[in-house]
Amino acid sequence: MDHERIKRLQKQVDAFGNVRSPLDQKVSGMRIVVAGPQVLSIPEAWSFPEFLIAYGRSQLGAEWIATSEASSAPHPLVTWLRTGLSAVRPTGRSDGHFAEMTMNAELYAFIAFAYDVFTVADNALVQASLLDRIRRVDHYQGARYELLAAASMLRAGFNIAFEDEGDSSRSHCEFAAIHKKTGRSFSVEAKSRHRLQPAANDPTPTARMYKIMQEALKKEADHERIIFMDVNLPPDNKALFEEEWHKEVARTLNALEKNQRPDDPWPQAIVFFTNRKTSPWPRQQAGSSATVLLTAINHPLFKTPDREPVENAYPEIGRLFHAVNDLSTPPNHFFGQ
Repeated sequence: MDHERIKRLQKQVDAFGNVRSPLDQKVSGMRIVVAGPQVLSIPEAWSFPEFLIAYGRSQLGAEWIATSEASSAPHPLVTWLRTGLSAVRPTGRSDGHFAEMTMNAELYAFIAFAYDVFTVADNALVQASLLDRIRRVDHYQGARYELLAAASMLRAGFNIAFEDEGDSSRSHCEFAAIHKKTGRSFSVEAKSRHRLQPAANDPTPTARMYKIMQEALKKEADHERIIFMDVNLPPDNKALFEEEWHKEVARTLNALEKNQRPDDPWPQAIVFFTNRKTSPWPRQQAGSSATVLLTAINHPLFKTPDREPVENAYPEIGRLFHAVNDLSTPPNHFFGQ
């Protein structure tokens, strides 16, 4: 393999992760884009985020969006799309092909949603039930976070298989994931704290993840566990491990271990705590950093300050942390554009 091809493939992985970059072909001034089972046609000049806006709309459905817009309480995605598009402004900068535009946090959140749907659709299969839950305001927060977890696993080099939502004979995690390179399998659960924002009567909200962690740990699992937990708090403004909720979730895990029954302890689990990965906070800047903390429960290997043993034992987890932390932001262009 020549050096130029290696560099090209590395750029692809750097931009999109360990999934295929969008398959597209320019034909007569249009760009044909493959998105899983769908084939879409867009203007050739569109950037990748412009495609994602159109793609996100198509997945939600024009009729559903119109109905939501006309309601007294529009869906968050519809509100973010409308307010986001109305705030787009040219900066006056251009590279001769693309003009730079400003983007607020609301439009960024909608594009990030569409990117996660696209990643799952193009590399696995989006369950119709998952999109149905996303369309329901009362189910949206949890379903959106589950979508983020699935897209992140795919970008980290996993294959995923969603559990049967209709199977009520047993509790189960959201999906199973097997790493394509190492072959290691995990059962993955994702839970997000629901809260009103901003909470005027709660100027210093806390994470309160104890009961949510218990619910996640009670789920039956066929493999080692990975749990995604979103605290859904205002954006962090302090350094890592100095933010109060960072300390709080550490105390939560310690309390769970301390209070567990010796004859029936909680199952071992690798835990990703995140904040502000799926929804904007008022006046938050587009693309502003969202915190990701990696820890574990009943897993001594993750308690040591030396990260080398963890990286050697779990190379997949390092790739997953990179995917959650760095690859959830959609690239600005189609590969090679």
